[in-house]
Amino acid sequence: MVWLLSLFFLTAPVLADPGFDEKYERDYNIFNPASRYAPDNPLNPAQTYAPDNPFNPANR
Repeated sequence: MVWLLSLFFLTAPVLADPGFDEKYERDYNIFNPASRYAPDNPLNPAQTYAPDNPFNPANR
C-alpha cells in the first residue's frame, strides 16, 4: 500500500503541464527577457541604488 502511494506521488508531477497557461499570464512579466530590465523593476541591476527601491541597502 505504501509502495503504491509513493509511486503515485512520484509520477503525478510528471503528468502536469509545464509553464503557465495563457489566461494567467500578465502583460508585465519580469521573467520575460524583453521586460527583465524595465526601469520600474526593483530587481533591475541598474536600479540597485535607487532611493525608492525596496532592495536598496540604504532602505534597510
